[in-house]
Amino acid sequence: MFCIVSIHYAGYRHWHADLRSDDTPLEAGLGFTCKLKSPVDFQGRDVIERQKASGLTKRIACFTVDKYDN
Repeated sequence: MFCIVSIHYAGYRHWHADLRSDDTPLEAGLGFTCKLKSPVDFQGRDVIERQKASGLTKRIACFTVDKYDN
C-alpha cells in the first residue's frame, strides 16, 4: 500500500484507482508519453491527434487533503 501512496505524492497515476480505460493520455496529463512528432504509428494516434486539435472536454486532477476536520 505504501508504494501506491508514494506514487501519488510523486504525481504519477495508478491504473484503476486514478485512470480508467475511457481516459485518454491527454486527459490524464500524460500527453508526453505520446510521441506525436514522431512518424511512428501507434494504436489510438488518430484519436489523440483529433483530441489535441479540438481541445479537452475533461481533465483528470489528483490532489491530496492535508487535514480533515470532522
